[in-house]
Amino acid sequence: IMVLPLKKCSPLLEVEIRSVILSKSEGTIGEIMTLLTRAAREAIISDKEFIDQEVLEKADYKSPSERRKLYESMIC
Repeated sequence: IMVLPLKKCSPLLEVEIRSVILSKSEGTIGEIMTLLTRAAREAIISDKEFIDQEVLEKADYKSPSERRKLYESMIC
């Protein structure tokens, strides 16, 4: 069980939030963990202290597809 160090509860079970998490992470467990960790960091830095859709969008996270495209653009 992962415990996020946030002062407020995050609505991670809401359909919209779950959809964003699965879409951005491409459904991979390791990517979900990375996204949530970075979102928790963003929530703390912004003093929001919970994860919502806005925090997920602002988190310093690139999906595997985004990272692949970036890498391919660098080598071509």
